[in-house]
Amino acid sequence: MKIASYKRPTTNYLSNLCSHNNDSDYQPHSQKKIQPKKVVFVLGPPGSGKGTLCGALSQHFGFVHFSIGDLLRAECQKPESKLRDEIVAHMQNGTIVDSRISVKLLKKAIFSKVQSNKFVIDAFPFNQQNLDAWTNQELDKELYVPFVVYLDVPLDVCADRCISRNQGRVDDSKECIEKRMLTYISQSQRIIEHYKKLNMIHIIDASKTANEVFNAAEKLFKEQGLPENK
Repeated sequence: MKIASYKRPTTNYLSNLCSHNNDSDYQPHSQKKIQPKKVVFVLGPPGSGKGTLCGALSQHFGFVHFSIGDLLRAECQKPESKLRDEIVAHMQNGTIVDSRISVKLLKKAIFSKVQSNKFVIDAFPFNQQNLDAWTNQELDKELYVPFVVYLDVPLDVCADRCISRNQGRVDDSKECIEKRMLTYISQSQRIIEHYKKLNMIHIIDASKTANEVFNAAEKLFKEQGLPENK
């Protein structure tokens, strides 16, 4: 199946989404019996194509796509945000934002989509702190993660992709990309091993074209019972 080029949601859209409800406005536990929300994590190095694949899954199969990076960038667009300076500093340095912040924004975004029950989240969990924060907020009890996708691409290929796609983001400079790669190597391998031990991770060769990667993902998702009808 040929996929169209994917445009990430605008930061204004995501800013509105993140500020749509106060923490007290959404209730994960509904009084009505509803279908549990399913979440598939899509992992891989920077530039491995996580956003492109998740966007295609959203367009073709109705998954709601959230990216931690996009949610953080959206938060930076809110002048009143007390988190803005901290997030920007981390992005400029190629370091990791506090996991409590990332999980809080992700939780708010997911539960703001009351009518949606299937999500793809790219670049999360990035490290052990992300995973611990997810568990500590008991999201593993409120949301069902049936499996995890890992996009396997050589790091030098990923770096070249990041440099060539430069979108003017604060973390798209060559220096930041190098730092992001080093951070990924030091932080993410434990997460990959964690899901391997649970027999949850499925590896896709993402060095191929976007269409080939999508076709492999489509086959995997159907084998796992997803996507369901919209």
